[in-house]
Amino acid sequence: MTLLLDTKHMAASLGVPPNKVHQLTYNDRIPLPVKIGLCRCPRWSVFELLDWMQAGCPRRTAWIEKRGWSGWARRYGCGLP
Repeated sequence: MTLLLDTKHMAASLGVPPNKVHQLTYNDRIPLPVKIGLCRCPRWSVFELLDWMQAGCPRRTAWIEKRGWSGWARRYGCGLP
């Protein structure tokens, strides 16, 4: 079982083309990915994605306010009280 989704698998789970995932990320529509490795490859947490979908797929700013973090936001302290 994969716990982190790459762009291709994230696109498949959302039902959109892979290039649309980057646009959705840029436009504050989906949770932020974590960046892994030297190449800073974006990966989305399956657990966060499921929680986000269960919450009704809110915009990322609302999601961070509700959850307290998203992707890299936890690491850099963004959205934390």
